[in-house]
Amino acid sequence: MLSVLSFFILDPFRAELNQNLAAAQAPAAIVQQVRTCATVGAPALLSRAYGDWWWTGTTMAYVAIGMRSPESVLVEVVPACAPALRAAQPFLTGARG
Repeated sequence: MLSVLSFFILDPFRAELNQNLAAAQAPAAIVQQVRTCATVGAPALLSRAYGDWWWTGTTMAYVAIGMRSPESVLVEVVPACAPALRAAQPFLTGARG
């Protein structure tokens, strides 16, 4: 079950972050901080998703329709990621247009 959640939640999240940071030409140090945070935060994110199906469904829907960003979800579940994502925010915002 966790591999399914990883496939539908973590993989798209990581792909979007990497794509947006690459498109915005974010500095390598910021890209590495965000990647590390996403990797370290993965177990907490999967645990939350697996333990609360309502949260998982609504969160996936909100991200899919643009009402929430993947970054906000990660910061909600793993507050320690906030500094890395704050540093990346100007690049992520610019990549989204």
